[in-house]
Amino acid sequence: MPRLFTKDEMQDDEDEGEGSISPYVTKPESRKQHSSSPSCNSLFHAEIVVDAAKVSAETKAYQPIPIIADFTNENGSDSLRETIEANYKRVKREVLSLVESETARIKADCALCHLIK
Repeated sequence: MPRLFTKDEMQDDEDEGEGSISPYVTKPESRKQHSSSPSCNSLFHAEIVVDAAKVSAETKAYQPIPIIADFTNENGSDSLRETIEANYKRVKREVLSLVESETARIKADCALCHLIK
C-alpha cells in the first residue's frame, strides 16, 4: 500500500535540494517485489499530492482559446460540414486540373514525353 506523505515531509524534501515541487507531485515509495507477481522484478508505488491553492491559482489564470474560424452561417446554424465538403471538392478539382495541365505539358515536351505511356 502506498505511504501517505505529510505536507511537512514534502517541504523537508524540497529543502534538501531535490528541486521545486509542482502542484502535482508523485512521491516514490521503496521499490520492492510484488508478492502476487513473482515474475515482476519491482514496482513503483507513488502517491499523487495536489496543492489545491496552486491549482486554483493556475485555473484562475486560464485564458479562453481564441476562435480562429466561425462556422455559423447568417441563420445562426452550424455550417462546418458544408464548409468542409466544399473545401474538399474545391481541392479535388484543383488537383485534377493540376494533373491535366502537367500531363499536357509533359506530352508537349519531347524531352519528357517518354515519361508518359
